[in-house]
Amino acid sequence: MSVTKSEIIELVFRHKLKIVSIPIVVGCLTVALLLFLPRTYRSEVRLFLQVGRESMAVDPVANTGGPTVGIIQSNRDEEVKSAIQVASSRGVVSKVVDELGPDFVLSGGIGEPQPSNPWLQPIKDVISSAIKVLKDIDPIDDREQAIIAIEKNLSVEAERNSTVLAISLDSDSAEAAQKILEKLIEVYKSEHLRIHRNPDSNEFLAEQTAMLHQQWLQAKDELSRERTKSGILTTAGRRASLETQLQAIELDALKNSQDLGNVKAKMLEIDTQLSKTPERQMGSMKSVPNNGADLMREELYQNQLRYQDLKARLEEGHPLLTTTTRQIEEAQKILALQSEKREENNDDINPVYQELKAERARQQTLLAGLTASKTKLMEQKSDLQRAMEKFNNFEIEIDRLEQAEQIARFKFTEYNSSLEQSRMSKALEENQISSISVVQAPTLARKPISPSKILVLLAGFVIALASLVASIVLSEKLNDRIRSESELENLIGLPVLTSIYENPANKKLLLR
Repeated sequence: MSVTKSEIIELVFRHKLKIVSIPIVVGCLTVALLLFLPRTYRSEVRLFLQVGRESMAVDPVANTGGPTVGIIQSNRDEEVKSAIQVASSRGVVSKVVDELGPDFVLSGGIGEPQPSNPWLQPIKDVISSAIKVLKDIDPIDDREQAIIAIEKNLSVEAERNSTVLAISLDSDSAEAAQKILEKLIEVYKSEHLRIHRNPDSNEFLAEQTAMLHQQWLQAKDELSRERTKSGILTTAGRRASLETQLQAIELDALKNSQDLGNVKAKMLEIDTQLSKTPERQMGSMKSVPNNGADLMREELYQNQLRYQDLKARLEEGHPLLTTTTRQIEEAQKILALQSEKREENNDDINPVYQELKAERARQQTLLAGLTASKTKLMEQKSDLQRAMEKFNNFEIEIDRLEQAEQIARFKFTEYNSSLEQSRMSKALEENQISSISVVQAPTLARKPISPSKILVLLAGFVIALASLVASIVLSEKLNDRIRSESELENLIGLPVLTSIYENPANKKLLLR
């Protein structure tokens, strides 16, 4: 069903009172809200967290086997989360309330109530009374109310992958928000220092460090005595020395064995050559004086001298002269057959054989030396093996003592480092030096963050429009008057022939 322009004008004219009154009423209510709603102010602060500076926690736990130090290194995300939890914890908020006072927090830092407009005060009193009645259902003291108020209006957060904490606080007063936030940062920094240090760790670590230092010195003394007893300065050096000597002896023994094999093989070859080589060889022929003929001549000469002597003393025909004469004749015959020179054959020693014999003698001497060297090397190897066995026994004990000394030194070093860290933490806490740096001090923002005038006005406009439309639609639905010819035709099912407009003249005519 189409709606004509005249019908729309008639509808507006008919509901003109609603169209005027409803926006005025809603506008007044909107203005009242803007005037009466309490203002909320926000103060913000930004803190830079130096990650890792105070994240080393000492766990002072000692057992019967020796004290141990537990070192817990947290990463950046965990430290940031922990800082957020501490800053927004009830313990920190409670200390802030205790130091500032519940009245300061609940009154917004104003103290005595400020005078207000006389015509607004009754409305505020009514609202305050209504709120007080609601609170009296579950009564709580002012301190608890102040804590709840701060926890409700406190926001602590950090951007992802950032170590900057953004803390904001909302309050009824800009000065109160700034003051509460300043006190919150002060308390948080103090708590941050306190929770990162164990107050009993300093004394505990000092005692344990002294005890571990004494244990370390005892372990060093035992190790020194064992080294002096065994004559071993370092097991690695001693083992390297023994292994080097044993390796050298094994190399010498191997070379000795090779040399012995070579000498024996060479002697076998020399013996083979000697069995095939004659000891002597034929020499050259040469002429030499005939010594036999010379002796015979000498004897002949002596016989001739004897004959002359006998001839002078004996008679002719004497037997002695006859015999001597016969001997001289026979000697002359033999000498006649002998030559002045004779050929002689030299039978010399074979030089090859002699050289082979000399070489064999040298090889025999070398063989004897190598055999003696082999015996000496075997003795040295046996001595080194015994020394190695003895060293192994000492090494086990020395290794045990070295391990005990290293463990004692490690424990002492760790505890000494933890003790120094505990002293540093204590000094930092005493001087109020922490890893929290204030990047942006608590701000004093005098422009309220709520209520938003634009949002309130927009809400008022929407409510006025919706109320007006709803009232018109509801009024039309509840009113059963016939206002048009079409409505009448639809109602009676007959066509309308004419219509008389309602006005004073026509009304008088109809009344006649």
